[in-house]
Amino acid sequence: MAKYKCRDIPEGSYFSGAVYADNGFIIASPEIPVDENIKKLLLRWEFREMSAEGYLLDGPPMDLLSFLEEADADDSDPPNDDERIIRAAEFYTFLSKFTEKLLDKISSSLSAGQDNGGQPPGLVRDDAGISYQELADKMREFCRIILREGRYLLRIMQYKGTPGEGTDGREPDRIAPPSTKNDYQVSHTVKSVILSVVMGGYLKFNDTQLVELGVAALIHESGMLHIPPDTYLTDKPLTREERRAILSHPILGFNMLQSLNFPQNIRLAVLEHHERENGSGYPQRLTGPKIGLYAKIIAVACSFEAITAARPYKDARDGHLGILDLLKNEGGRYDDMALRALIYSLSIYPIGSYVLLSDGRKAQVVDASPNEPRYPIVRILGESDDAPVKTSPAGLRIVRLAPEKGEA
Repeated sequence: MAKYKCRDIPEGSYFSGAVYADNGFIIASPEIPVDENIKKLLLRWEFREMSAEGYLLDGPPMDLLSFLEEADADDSDPPNDDERIIRAAEFYTFLSKFTEKLLDKISSSLSAGQDNGGQPPGLVRDDAGISYQELADKMREFCRIILREGRYLLRIMQYKGTPGEGTDGREPDRIAPPSTKNDYQVSHTVKSVILSVVMGGYLKFNDTQLVELGVAALIHESGMLHIPPDTYLTDKPLTREERRAILSHPILGFNMLQSLNFPQNIRLAVLEHHERENGSGYPQRLTGPKIGLYAKIIAVACSFEAITAARPYKDARDGHLGILDLLKNEGGRYDDMALRALIYSLSIYPIGSYVLLSDGRKAQVVDASPNEPRYPIVRILGESDDAPVKTSPAGLRIVRLAPEKGEA
């Protein structure tokens, strides 16, 4: 458990787990803030520190159980599309903040433990407070929501506007992914988690497999926290030492998880997520049969995210072009089953894309077709009847991508 000095905790702070006095008594739960009265009592009783199972939150925790109960209740009276995407946006924000806190905790533990006495690089302090079981329990709730709200979360991932600005005159204003202190790592991680879990759902993973895959995706880039962002977020050519540091990050992540006693299959997924089917990956140049399934899925998910995200050294590619790039699978780099899971989950024109239809109308892709990724389900823009429409080869079909509002 992490320790906090009583005087340093802001009044009204919430934690994601139970908070204890040093004698082991629980003094606050996730629903109860550490207020001024609690702090005064602790100091009066001469407790200078408190311990927490979780981490310090920015505000009251999102009640994931209530979120799921409300979603179950909605089956009898389903909310409209705008309400669903706003609710999904609330979860996306929660997942982003959770991820930011976790990466900050890992980073702080690493920075405080640089001198590891000859131990393998990548270890964290023993008191880092990072527990696999806690992450697995939280991921179990995340997976239920991602599988249920996946098509709305995928639309949010494609959103390119800014808060307060709709994209098509109908899309809610509050769906822009949140900004964080570490936008690159947090955004990449959150999108990789959502994509990986959605792909695992397509592959009919059981609950245990989905949780393990989700946790592996959540921490797959933890080794990058050893490397200064200026090294990999630059448009300048890398030096030999910088390139060697980046190529070592899967090993650093593996060592960290080994020191935290994470399960072997999760450690291997982190170690192998940059391996490629044809042996062109790193750090071990493994070939297809030697690469674990979780690593194969994360490889496709995070590659798609990397292709479609902007970086200092490249512009973002459209989701449709990103899918086509992966479909080429030049050199046989990616696992065919993992590619199929991505394409059938998103469609050739990924969920969230704006497209021009064969009758000249503009639409947004809102869901994938279960059996035909070339002909997804769309919603026509600018019409009072916004019921989803199935595209097909003989009927209404997609001609090409369409510019979003505000684009030429």
